[in-house]
Amino acid sequence: MIEHQLHPAGGGRAQTLFDVIGGLKVRPRFCRAEGPSGLHRSPQRGETVEFSEYKPYAPGVELRFLDWKLYARTDRLYVKSFCDERASRFLLVVDDSPSMRFPPEGRTKLDLARDLAAGLAFLAAQKQKDAVGLLPLSQVASGISGDFRSFGWLLSELQKESFAAPSQPSAPPSPLADALSMLDLRHPTTVIFISDLYEAPSRLMTLALGARRRGHEFWFMHVLSKEEIALPFSEFRNFVDMESSERVDLDPQAVRAHYSGALHDHLQALKPLAGMGRYGMGILGQNPADILKRFLAD
Repeated sequence: MIEHQLHPAGGGRAQTLFDVIGGLKVRPRFCRAEGPSGLHRSPQRGETVEFSEYKPYAPGVELRFLDWKLYARTDRLYVKSFCDERASRFLLVVDDSPSMRFPPEGRTKLDLARDLAAGLAFLAAQKQKDAVGLLPLSQVASGISGDFRSFGWLLSELQKESFAAPSQPSAPPSPLADALSMLDLRHPTTVIFISDLYEAPSRLMTLALGARRRGHEFWFMHVLSKEEIALPFSEFRNFVDMESSERVDLDPQAVRAHYSGALHDHLQALKPLAGMGRYGMGILGQNPADILKRFLAD
């Protein structure tokens, strides 16, 4: 069930995921100039819209935008800059490749991804009245475009057993960046990709940079399991690549140091993606509400 019950200490009414995150906002990093009235920013200026930032005063700027209180504190003239609030478009893309179905027992990374997608859909579609679409990654690679629907439809799709159902591909899965490059984005869109991000960070950066030039932005929500981070196994065993089904015999203790170093380097290389939009991490077992609070901070 997506809408988790969160029981407060000391008793009281249990809260759902949607209760806890209801005060959050899903704001694109970069101004949007399109869309009907909503809760997002376009570069238009005016005094009745949302405050954006302070800028140093320059001759010709209307004096009514000067912040005199700030002048009294700093002895410098600053102008308030505003952004008109407009609706925006979000496309939630959930990685449904085989590695997202790890671990093989209990809740998986895909389960967590669905929870996070539901929370983001609630905030954008239900609370903010934005246009929100939803696609499993496998459908992107098939050339299917995401429909922008109501929150009720989005939640219903995420709760279906058939959403991102396992399939037997006739060919190896496409690299993540290649699959995402097939998205048909005709209007400024914020793509929120929820994945374990087993892809070269440089390829994801190239993808995000190209999207920025076309007026879009990519957010990356990185989901991992505790086992992938700590490699807690102690006995010699047979490991299976969930993407290719390739098997290899390994002594976890012998490779742990190398594995930890490689994982650290990979995670560090992913962090610059935040400069293209947003990048955040969630670990299976963490509270989805806490993950979203960190992801949407600032």
